[in-house]
Amino acid sequence: MSGWLYEGQHAIRPGYACEGQVIMICHGIADSMDKGARTVTIITDFSKAFDLVPNNRPLTKITAYVCG
Repeated sequence: MSGWLYEGQHAIRPGYACEGQVIMICHGIADSMDKGARTVTIITDFSKAFDLVPNNRPLTKITAYVCG
């Protein structure tokens, strides 16, 4: 499973909680603001979608894709 996920991906990687993703986003916005850059943010809540999918199904499909 190592090497194919974007390094900024959190939640499904061991040791990378959702809170870490929020911190990274806030840090990126703060850096942009410090530089005087305009920042546009789109936030999408996928929690309902994930509530409808059995917990093991996405991991099973990813494992099958990666491991062939």
